[in-house]
Amino acid sequence: MKILVISNYYPPRVIGGYELACREAVEGLRAKGHEVSVLTSLSYADTDVKEEGVYRLLKLDSE
Repeated sequence: MKILVISNYYPPRVIGGYELACREAVEGLRAKGHEVSVLTSLSYADTDVKEEGVYRLLKLDSE
């Protein structure tokens, strides 16, 4: 199954536990054979942090 997860933040950008729980859910779904993509904010988009299937495209008002 193809799944798109939309999250305001995604690791390595962590403000609280939500981002870590989101990553755990994504990894769990991938481990079961699902094709999971993540659409998240531009936070950390300018760093060397790259993860397959994670698209840092959303601009938040506070950024």
